Amino acid sequence: MVSLFKKLGLIFLLILVILSAHVQKKAAVNFWVTNEDRSVLFQQQKQALAFKKATNQNQVIEVDETETYQTIDGFGFSLTGGSAMHIVRMSPASRAALLRELFATDGNNIGVSYLRLSIGASDLNELVFSYNDLPEGETDPE
Repeated sequence: MVSLFKKLGLIFLLILVILSAHVQKKAAVNFWVTNEDRSVLFQQQKQALAFKKATNQNQVIEVDETETYQTIDGFGFSLTGGSAMHIVRMSPASRAALLRELFATDGNNIGVSYLRLSIGASDLNELVFSYNDLPEGETDPE
């Protein structure tokens, strides 16, 4: 499956290069399509692509950097047990680099200031658990 995606990626890149060359020459462009559901597999399309100047019909958001409406306390993400397990299993150097990139606030680092932790097991944990685990066959509806 990976090799299929690599091949499609290379084909897509080739198409972009060809399209770029044709657009620069202002010539007609032919294109090929592959659908995700595989109903069409790299088939040339009969209609040609038409390039023209377009006007933006969408709403435009203009940001006035001199105006402040609200402050932001911080940014974060959810750290699951499974993610923590992967981080712990990294080499010390890789783990340190990842944690620096996530939490440092200098340079191009992300500067995370909040973490949300899941209560009980998440979908990435090695083992399913809760904070009310009971022996096999017992329940606690209360």
